[in-house]
Amino acid sequence: MSATRITGLPRRVATWTWLEATEVGRMAFLLIAPPAPLSWGSTAQEVERRMLRLATLLGLDEANRPLVYVGPCVTLPADRSDTRSGPTVRLGECGAGLRARACREWTDFARAGGPVALLVGLDPLAPDSPPDGVEEYLRTRTALGRLWMGTTAAV
Repeated sequence: MSATRITGLPRRVATWTWLEATEVGRMAFLLIAPPAPLSWGSTAQEVERRMLRLATLLGLDEANRPLVYVGPCVTLPADRSDTRSGPTVRLGECGAGLRARACREWTDFARAGGPVALLVGLDPLAPDSPPDGVEEYLRTRTALGRLWMGTTAAV
């Protein structure tokens, strides 16, 4: 996945999607993080700067703060039978976006108006991380102030 049409954004990202019961009800989650290992020629500082730029562009705040609503920035494929296309996170008004993969249950939930939590991690996470690895990443990065979050709705 690439988001290089807007200056200063990550060159590559990995995404994870899941549904979860929370204190406020069921929610769809979409995590965006730099893939581990880092790309050749990338430094940890450069990747962090680019991920922070992405989080700022999306209007996210640190995950340990109260959730902010960032407005509708997730679009879903118009064709419900298209199981290969997932949600796209729009990056401002320029038309650029990040596409993620999601199961049909995730897209159906978001399409029906279910809340979507967007998360941007500053640290690399292996794209093939199992759910418990993602859960550990979320827990530790939140505690360290290295995870940014906001809520949105799909359109």
